[in-house]
Amino acid sequence: MRIIIATAIAGLLLLLAAPGRAQLSMPTSIDDYSKLYVTAYYDHGGTTDWNCGTKTYSGHGGTDFGGGSWSGMYEGRDITAAAAGIVHAVNDGVDDTCSTGNCGGGGGYGNYVQINQYDGYRTTYAHLRTWSVAVVVGQIVECGDLLGLMGSSGNSTGPHLHFDIRVPGQTRFDPFAGPCSPTPESFWAVQGPHLGLPAIQCGDPAVCEPVALITCGDEVASSNDGAGSTTGNFFYGCPGGWMYSGPEIAYRFVTDLDEPVTVTLTGLSEDLDLFALESAACAGDDCIEESTNSGTNDEELTFEAAAGVEVVLVVDGWQGAVSGFNLAVQCEGGIPEEDEPDAGPDGDTDADTDGDTDTDSDSDADADADGGQGGTKGSGCGCRAAGPRPSGLLAALIGFGY
Repeated sequence: MRIIIATAIAGLLLLLAAPGRAQLSMPTSIDDYSKLYVTAYYDHGGTTDWNCGTKTYSGHGGTDFGGGSWSGMYEGRDITAAAAGIVHAVNDGVDDTCSTGNCGGGGGYGNYVQINQYDGYRTTYAHLRTWSVAVVVGQIVECGDLLGLMGSSGNSTGPHLHFDIRVPGQTRFDPFAGPCSPTPESFWAVQGPHLGLPAIQCGDPAVCEPVALITCGDEVASSNDGAGSTTGNFFYGCPGGWMYSGPEIAYRFVTDLDEPVTVTLTGLSEDLDLFALESAACAGDDCIEESTNSGTNDEELTFEAAAGVEVVLVVDGWQGAVSGFNLAVQCEGGIPEEDEPDAGPDGDTDADTDGDTDTDSDSDADADADGGQGGTKGSGCGCRAAGPRPSGLLAALIGFGY
């Protein structure tokens, strides 16, 4: 009892010190990120998702992520904390082979973990594998900590993670912001595009840290782990989105003309990809264009440049791949006069070109029945949707009413 009280007090102190609500990270590991996909969003009525699409089903009150159906489940898919907080409730020991959507157990959630986040919201991670729950009630968890493995327990139609968020004692809401969602601001650190995944982003967003300014006609011979490269985990993709584990190297590009620009990446020995971004935030919604494979290991992309508007070009290795490369920019313009770099003592410029149905009673266990028909690829659950986005410090304090 003293341990639970102590952790509750610690969480409350952190809550009071926090600058605002925590931003959610995609609840999986870097290793499993590329193996997950959205199977159903929160239903805003009429089977309408946050982007006014139909990637949902009637009454669904959360977001479902699939991971390769049964073979993926048995291979193992990590489920991690989307934000820091204190474990509020857990359930384990329920059979994880449900495919009918009405197996029960854990109030329909099957094996689950619920976390009271330091921002006052409660997140639920449901339908986990039997005996995979890795945390206990009262435990303090950090963003990215392992909670369990993806399964198909409770009211589930196949292996997936059901993720939902609420203010304790209130209805669930959609963490995605969009034209058909009442949520005015996304709860994800990097939401990503429709049908793509949110980024794994704990803490402040990463930046690409460009190493040089380049323009039309420039060629760069380097490697993605060369001088000035970084090893952050960045989120790229147009329009999807993938987490690249680096290393990556970035360049600022600008031209003084409105014109099409073609960038090629040749001489590759490993799987590198090229991205054109609006900024150095490395966010999925900043992506302008991504490269395509030209039949060999070479990559190429084309985008429309606006005079004087900088674009960030990023070269990154898929799942940590490293390779030398030759990057060439094909267009007609040059660097605008105001952006010309200063000449060095030898006349060189600064640019270094080397370089679910719900019987929700809101009990303490918050065990919500997740029936209903699943999404694609053999996964899905049902969790009825209702309610606007909650707000306020008072609501946050309510979340720690042990």
